[in-house]
Amino acid sequence: MEAVGVAFLHDVAASIQDAIRPRQPHGRSLGSLLAAPADDRSGAAARLHVAHCVAHSSGDARRTGCPSASIGVDNASSFTSNGTSSAGWTWVHDDMHTASWTFNITSLESAKRGSVHLNVDALVSNRVEGGSGYSAERVRFTARCGDARQTKTVKLVNAFRPMFAGNSLGIGWAASGHSSSPLRMVKVAATTEITVTTAGPYARDRAIGFRQSSVSLGFS
Repeated sequence: MEAVGVAFLHDVAASIQDAIRPRQPHGRSLGSLLAAPADDRSGAAARLHVAHCVAHSSGDARRTGCPSASIGVDNASSFTSNGTSSAGWTWVHDDMHTASWTFNITSLESAKRGSVHLNVDALVSNRVEGGSGYSAERVRFTARCGDARQTKTVKLVNAFRPMFAGNSLGIGWAASGHSSSPLRMVKVAATTEITVTTAGPYARDRAIGFRQSSVSLGFS
C-alpha cells in the first residue's frame, strides 16, 4: 500500500510539472529556435505575437501591444471584363477594354467616415504579356453607387528589377497601389452595391492585368 501511495504522489508531481512547463511553438525547443537563421526566428516571433494577440483579444490592444481589430476588407462579389484573357487574368489595354468589380457594401455601414480606400493588386507591363519592372501612373477607377459617381486615381508600383522589354513570361509583372484619397460613401436608399470600373488606354501605353481579387475596399 505504501508503494502505491508513493507512486501516486510521484504521478501527481509529474502532472503539475507538465502543466506549468512553457509550451514551445510547433514542438520546437527554444534552443533550436534561437539557433535558427534570423529570418526564421523573426517569422516564428511574429507567429508567437499573433498567438499572444489571439489569446488576449478580449483585452485592451494598447495594453497588450496587439493591433486593433477595427479594420476590414470588402472583396468583390463579381467581376467582368472584355479585355484579353490569359491564364486566369484579363489584360486591359486599348480604348475598347474595360474591367468592373461589384461590391456588396452592407459590410461598410460601420466604416468610419473617410476610411474606405481602393486597394489594387494587378499585373503591369509595357504590352499584353510583355516585359518586367513596369509601373503604371494615374490609373483611373470610377465608383458608382446608385446615381452617385466619383473617380479615384491609383499609382500601381512595380518594385521588380531589372526592367526587361521582351516577354518576361510573368516574371516582374506584379504591381500594387491604393487610391490617393478615400471614397465618399454616400448612402443611397435601396442600394446595397457599389460598382468600380476602369478602362483603357492607360498612360505610357501600359497594359494592366486584372482578376476578381485585384480590387478590394479597405476600411476601418
